[in-house]
Amino acid sequence: MLFLGVIALPIQSLGQSFYPSMEKRFSQSEHQWLVATLEAQSPMLFQKKIVLPALWDTLSHLQWGTAHWTISNEERQIFNALWCPKGNTTRLQKIVSLLDLYGPLFKKSIAQQGLDPALQWLPVLTSGVNQHYNDSLGRRGLWGLDYLTARKLGLQITEDWDDRCGGDYTTSSAAMYLHELQAKHQNGFAALLIFLHGAPQVLALPSTDYNALPRDWQLEISFLIYSDHLLRALRLDNQQHHYFDLMGLYAPIRARDTLDSKALEACMSEDLTALKGMNPTMTSTRILPGVTKVPYFISIDNAQRFASMQDSLSRWKNTRPTPSADAPRYHKVKRGESLGSIAKKYRVGVKQLQKANQLKGSKIRPGQMLVIPTNHEPGQVKPKQDAAAMPVAPVSPDAPKAEKAPEKDKKSPPKEEVYVVKPGDSLWKIARKYRGVTEEDLKRWNNIGDDIRPGQKLKIRQKKK
Repeated sequence: MLFLGVIALPIQSLGQSFYPSMEKRFSQSEHQWLVATLEAQSPMLFQKKIVLPALWDTLSHLQWGTAHWTISNEERQIFNALWCPKGNTTRLQKIVSLLDLYGPLFKKSIAQQGLDPALQWLPVLTSGVNQHYNDSLGRRGLWGLDYLTARKLGLQITEDWDDRCGGDYTTSSAAMYLHELQAKHQNGFAALLIFLHGAPQVLALPSTDYNALPRDWQLEISFLIYSDHLLRALRLDNQQHHYFDLMGLYAPIRARDTLDSKALEACMSEDLTALKGMNPTMTSTRILPGVTKVPYFISIDNAQRFASMQDSLSRWKNTRPTPSADAPRYHKVKRGESLGSIAKKYRVGVKQLQKANQLKGSKIRPGQMLVIPTNHEPGQVKPKQDAAAMPVAPVSPDAPKAEKAPEKDKKSPPKEEVYVVKPGDSLWKIARKYRGVTEEDLKRWNNIGDDIRPGQKLKIRQKKK
């Protein structure tokens, strides 16, 4: 069984900078959005007891120029502490689950380039299998590529987009780069070192023999080979289909114009955390028109109505309106909540919640933003409007006093007025200008959908009080 005893030696001193950097890498990876969302949906998914394979004192990889490495007790403690901190195998299960998703891609690209099969696990070392990885040295993505290397490989990097955080094409580029290095230097071990640390540092070494390397570099190589043996020997349930089910809740979109992702949050209640999680190549809040290699992904319900709302989204301005009693409220779904519990908290009906958020069923997910169709505080009953507090229309001092309206006028139908749409307006903003008027009212009165344009005239019917 894998040795998971008490760590007797100070890990940081053994690993120097290797252990702290890998610990941070693994910690960020196991808490990334993709894993956290999967765990929230199935809390027991990573709590299963697993049988760990036996360890190996000698690890053989002849293609890398050395007959074997002997794993020392010190290295054993460092690697065990990284994979299974304090003997807990949850981290191991989470990272292996990510390899269930990305592993076939890594294996295919490495095999296509005729490289050592152990290199399929290189993203474990470079990023902890985290597409969102970003370190202080400017290395990003699954393969931890630096800016200059990525640009040489033809990857696109702008203030809004970073191909290094992608999947298929980034992996293919990294594998081709490893093949080029190996062909150029005629040494697979030297090629790996250059990939990890750059040609200037590696070529400045007196020798690329394993025993002549800096200690942290030795640990990187030993950890990669150790992980190769560990991962090939593990027998765990494949979690790939769980990730596919999660990603099936999202669909691709293509924007005609540059949009602010916050417009999707304001107008469509799109969860920006999930948006970032599903689009790791997105490095700003802007959604660009068709100039990227892959489309953007948003929740499937919003994707279905995205095309009809693009004009409104492109006109949206990130302004903070003055808070008012009629301003809509939002609720971020927490783990364990249901539509019923949320409706009870805000004292609204489940059907009201479904209608306000265009939900066909009762399924919601943690992190989802819901519009609450009410203007009172959570857990409070909306107070009745005091007649004395009702707003009074301004009256000119020269105007004659109005005669008391006859009783029958109180039952007269509401009067209509015309509102001319201004730049930056949305149905939500216009509805807020009139007491008791909703977006659905505006759509029904004017026989329109979500999209409006400047200069358009809308009928407004003041509701009876």
